Amino acid sequence: MSTARLSADRSTFLIVALAFASFVVLGFPGGMLGIAWPSIRDQFVLSQDRVGALLLASQIGYIISSFLSGRLTMAIGNGRLLTIGALLGGVGLLGYAMAPVWAVMVGIGMLVGFGGGALDSGMNAFFAMNFGPRLMNWLHASFGLGSTLGPILLTALLVGGLSWRWGYVTAAVAQVVIALAFLITRSRWRTTEVIETEGRPAASVQSVSAQSGGAQNSSREVTQFDILLGILVFFFIAGLEMTAGQWSFALFTESRDVELAMAGTWVSIYWGSFTAGRVFFGIFGNRFSVSISLRVSMLALLIASAMIWWPFSPWVSFLGLAIMGFGLAPLFPLLISATPARLGRLRAAHVIGYQVGAASLGIAILPWLVGYMAEVWSLEIVGPFLLVCSGVMLALYEWMERRSRR
Repeated sequence: MSTARLSADRSTFLIVALAFASFVVLGFPGGMLGIAWPSIRDQFVLSQDRVGALLLASQIGYIISSFLSGRLTMAIGNGRLLTIGALLGGVGLLGYAMAPVWAVMVGIGMLVGFGGGALDSGMNAFFAMNFGPRLMNWLHASFGLGSTLGPILLTALLVGGLSWRWGYVTAAVAQVVIALAFLITRSRWRTTEVIETEGRPAASVQSVSAQSGGAQNSSREVTQFDILLGILVFFFIAGLEMTAGQWSFALFTESRDVELAMAGTWVSIYWGSFTAGRVFFGIFGNRFSVSISLRVSMLALLIASAMIWWPFSPWVSFLGLAIMGFGLAPLFPLLISATPARLGRLRAAHVIGYQVGAASLGIAILPWLVGYMAEVWSLEIVGPFLLVCSGVMLALYEWMERRSRR
């Protein structure tokens, strides 16, 4: 191997490692909120459904930056977009830790969301353009790892008698470190260049299409409705991820009398299963067609939701939560990776931003809706809500697939 090729491989490895580290850090806040919420609620004297205000504020910021990411990338470059996103996220998380009143925390949520959306959209576009589904799954496995470590960290702090605020201080410091790394490497994050990995060029439109089972037809006219169907699927994917992670802890501790440490452990297992699923598909995903992987995963969500609904044995619900994490794991990365093939590379950077924005909207709306219904009825609404949303998502995906085969 030539010295130049070896240097290029090392440089690519470092960039990919930094990308993975950034998604680990990006996963911290989402995983921590479900554990932190009862303490935040009690400190600020809030009702259950007020968590929706924080989620909505952060997701408004997320949505704005996601929908603008394509234009921002063209204006300032993807490297600067990633740097600004990580920096804003770090500043916002520190603001969470220092917020004196609830209204301030909600306002800061928009800043956290804007930073997260910029980082999420910029990195997803970079990987979709330059790498195939395997590395995309590993990227999102890194997010799952962060979502797993966040609850573990915060549960340990709470059990040790410390405030929920220290968890957000830790996440803020990590975000700032990532921002500095992006600043140093900002010239390496262009979404237009093709990076070689694993000894071959990044997956082309044709190769991704082949892995998707050949359903995509490049000669078929792509309509706005096709784009909308895909966006709606992302809305439910991310909304389900956050709803299960956000409300399972409260469901177990406040409705089913599970002790705090046990409930926190199983929320961590949920995110751990989520991460394990992405690692699994990162290793073995190329052995299955994308369409089969997606269908099996979505069917698993229906079973898992019914198990979480079952109130008579906590262990059935615990197992259902773990299955749900594994089933949700491959959906987002596989669909993102297939976007250039399904809709065309010229549209991909903008559409991926819309998909991430729709995912952010799902994160804001679906958990808030559960909080509202829990206030009206009870926390036992979590299970049936997850079941209905899983069924709607599967129906939308099948509709999208049927249109793609026309």
